[in-house]
Amino acid sequence: MLLRKETIVGVFIISAVGVFFYMSFQIGTFRFDKLRYNSYFIYFNDISGLAVKADVKIAGVKVGWVDSVELLNNGQQVRARAMIFKEYKLHTDAFGTVRQEGFLGSKYLEIVPGDALLPTIRSGGTLMKPSNDASSVDQLLQQFKKISSNIEDVTVSLKNVIGGERGQEKLEQTIHSFTNATDQLAKVSDTLNTLIDRNQNSLETILVDVQEFSRELKTRFPTLAQDLSNASNSISNDFHNLSTSLTGTSKSLEDISSKVSNGKGVIGRLINDQDLSKDVKTAVEGIKEYLEKVQKLAIVVDGHTESYHSFIFKANFRDAAGQINVRIHPVEDYFYLVGITASQRGSVDRYQTWREWRDCSYNRFRPDDFNLTTWEKFKFAPVKEKAIRHFDTYMANVQVGKVFGNLALRTGLFNGTFGAAVDLNVPYGDKLRWVSSLEGYDFRGRLRLEDTRPHLKWMNKVFLLPTAYVVFGADDFVSRHDKSAFAGFGLQFSDDDLKYFASKLTFMG
Repeated sequence: MLLRKETIVGVFIISAVGVFFYMSFQIGTFRFDKLRYNSYFIYFNDISGLAVKADVKIAGVKVGWVDSVELLNNGQQVRARAMIFKEYKLHTDAFGTVRQEGFLGSKYLEIVPGDALLPTIRSGGTLMKPSNDASSVDQLLQQFKKISSNIEDVTVSLKNVIGGERGQEKLEQTIHSFTNATDQLAKVSDTLNTLIDRNQNSLETILVDVQEFSRELKTRFPTLAQDLSNASNSISNDFHNLSTSLTGTSKSLEDISSKVSNGKGVIGRLINDQDLSKDVKTAVEGIKEYLEKVQKLAIVVDGHTESYHSFIFKANFRDAAGQINVRIHPVEDYFYLVGITASQRGSVDRYQTWREWRDCSYNRFRPDDFNLTTWEKFKFAPVKEKAIRHFDTYMANVQVGKVFGNLALRTGLFNGTFGAAVDLNVPYGDKLRWVSSLEGYDFRGRLRLEDTRPHLKWMNKVFLLPTAYVVFGADDFVSRHDKSAFAGFGLQFSDDDLKYFASKLTFMG
């Protein structure tokens, strides 16, 4: 069974959206539900690689992320905005520290919440206690250089102390002190000899008792000696085997060390081949840069329904459509949009057939040259055009866009036809947002039956909640027959919201 073009396009778009969702979940760059977070501002002199969307941790546990980073005072100071769960309170002596996960790991922001007895900082407040700047590899090398200089100074000082005539005198004094200590030990030894002489009878009695106990032990427990002998032999054999194994291991280590020194094997080449070492370092830096770009990637998923109503096209005409689009922002002011549109009215396929008639001599003649009836003229017309409407079809949306402040421009495929659009973001405070869009596509009327004018659509989205909105507007309002008004509702989720939902589903599973 052959599949229709629209079905193939729909399957392809759904597969592409599925791949984007899978990549997004695997990368783990989504953030959710900003209403559950408090924002705090933290000042640093240097953040050394701390990127936007880096993790924020308390005692090693992730509690939020870095929402923004900006320079202040002509680059003399850096201000970071951190988003932290509302359940974790920060006090007036709280401060932040930039840390790194391992030697090659990514940077994150460690927060010390402060003394619980002190007042808390409200959302949007600033951590007043000075924060600790990030430690870089260059700083560690500088400290290592200082330590080497200190060791060299100690060596020079030791040389100055021991060398020369004064040093020899101090050395002689040290030896003299050691001799006196030896004399004191000799005196202690003489004292012990005197004590032994005075208690010699007691010591002999103790020795006799020990001999009798040993004789009795040998008589009553003959098997104990055999067991001890066997245990001793077993331990001796074990030590012999261990010694043999250690000898073999030592030879293997010597072979490995020799190969590494001669540049054999992966580790040997990595240590001795400077070009390979540089390549590995370059690859690691490339991976780190890629991960930083992935962390900055922002994804927005938008889906809404549209219910149409028009008294011009035909009495009580109704149509319905739905859209789901995925907007990907590799950078803040540039984006890609991929999605599908499901329409009840569907699409139109057009076919045109050219025909001609010839006599037996292969001479061409026209039907108008004969006295034909009206029906015969239709039947023998040289050009036949046929238009077929397919209801309940899927159409593709593939667009690129550029953001200029509150204005965005888009171009690409709109419902499977080329077009362009402009979006205007009209903010009304923190709780209400209005996005008004004007779209133009299908400039030759290929999706309509009796109209060749461009398809113009005015659409408005009014966000009553951060993720929910109502949509209304006028569709195809310059058309002769298809102009109509529409209304509906939709949902819009950022990467933070999607990641939050995914974590909840994982927890429930």
